[in-house]
Amino acid sequence: MDRDLPAIRKDTLRIAVVRDPLVYEERPGAITGLEYELLERFAAFVELPLAVVVAPSPDSLLPIVQRGEADIAAGLLNPHGAYEGKLSFSRAYRHTAPVL
Repeated sequence: MDRDLPAIRKDTLRIAVVRDPLVYEERPGAITGLEYELLERFAAFVELPLAVVVAPSPDSLLPIVQRGEADIAAGLLNPHGAYEGKLSFSRAYRHTAPVL
């Protein structure tokens, strides 16, 4: 986690994601997923190329960012619990509740 925005601006915005329909999916001819599309728009807004680092599980997102392999982790993250105090979070734009 040693790259700040000026360093990122000289290179590429790297995002760590998990494969999930709401986060990131590679489909024939397209990449889809709400989280990916939001980050794609953000990268275009700040005029940066975007690179995707696919994480094998949600539990591996934090270590990927901590090792400096990605600048942002996206999807299936809860600001409480394991990630609390270890990452900076944006404002929530989606809330979910457990369903039985």
